[in-house]
Amino acid sequence: MARAREKMKGPRGPVRQHVSAGGVIFRVQEGLPEVALIGTRGGSIWGLPKGTVEAGEDTELTARREVREETGLDGGVVASLGSVQYWFYEKGARARVHKTVHFYLLEYAAGRPDDHDREVDEVRWVLLPEAHARLSHENERQILRRAWALLQGRISGTPPPPAEDQDA
Repeated sequence: MARAREKMKGPRGPVRQHVSAGGVIFRVQEGLPEVALIGTRGGSIWGLPKGTVEAGEDTELTARREVREETGLDGGVVASLGSVQYWFYEKGARARVHKTVHFYLLEYAAGRPDDHDREVDEVRWVLLPEAHARLSHENERQILRRAWALLQGRISGTPPPPAEDQDA
């Protein structure tokens, strides 16, 4: 059993720490909030915009920059949505990576989804229930539920978010 568990942990080696930030950017259309999602790998992966904190940046600034780069949209920070953490193996560096991503709720101010950068295949404005169903990773659905709860308090008519253990 211990041997099988060891194999599941992945390759051993140095551990690197990565810190990123991203956001849930929203707008109100016909009285309901929509959020912008990014599609990658030909639209097979849907997620929230995020990226590495650069030298001299705090996580809020990184979140705004990454949202702008990956979606073509500018927004102002409304609230922190907390962070998620996960592990992965970086083959090139031959290292395990512990990644922390800080997320913020941003209110749309300007920009066009067609102005996204090349690492993103598509940007789509979607209603909250569709966003929840479309997101590829549970940790990002958790962040969306936090944003959704805040939006429900800000925008009348917003339905309640799904329960945390409800599958997409």
